[in-house]
Amino acid sequence: MLMKHGKAFSDGEIVKECLMIAAEDVAPQDKLSFSAISLSRNIVTDRAKDIGEELENNLQKLCKAFVSFSIALDEWTDVVDTAQLAVFIRGVTENFEIFEEFLGLTPLQATTTGEDIFYAVESIFEKFELDWAKLKSVATDGAKAMAGNIKGFRGRLNAHLKSLGLPEIPFVHCIIHCENLCAKV
Repeated sequence: MLMKHGKAFSDGEIVKECLMIAAEDVAPQDKLSFSAISLSRNIVTDRAKDIGEELENNLQKLCKAFVSFSIALDEWTDVVDTAQLAVFIRGVTENFEIFEEFLGLTPLQATTTGEDIFYAVESIFEKFELDWAKLKSVATDGAKAMAGNIKGFRGRLNAHLKSLGLPEIPFVHCIIHCENLCAKV
């Protein structure tokens, strides 16, 4: 609940105090059991890490089950002027089940060239053991670093696919960006 509501992990101590007060009123005979619960910052941090690893493992298993997939990329600069690359995946399994998931958010250090974006995507592919042959399309915002046919992400990706003996894949302009532009008008 602390993670879900974006609270500090150290707030677990306050939750423990509330539990003890509630136990006194609701189940005084079980007060000792409630006092044995540890909600220290370290325990909460470890639990958050365990949950994150479990979610990542489940996503990795899901990605392995995809017979084909597409990715969507979005790059922007956050409030502290760090470029961030968000990677989303939409995949289909053998049973025609379709899943859309967030794969990762990667900070891009110093520059945001097509090469930087490609290496960030490549590391996510390695992390989730994604098969390049199953990649069928890419959606981006159409920025030069993304769409450039030689030095942009598109050019780097297609060169990589060609080196693997795979065909080029289609790139589409992300509909979310089109909607955003229309909304501004």
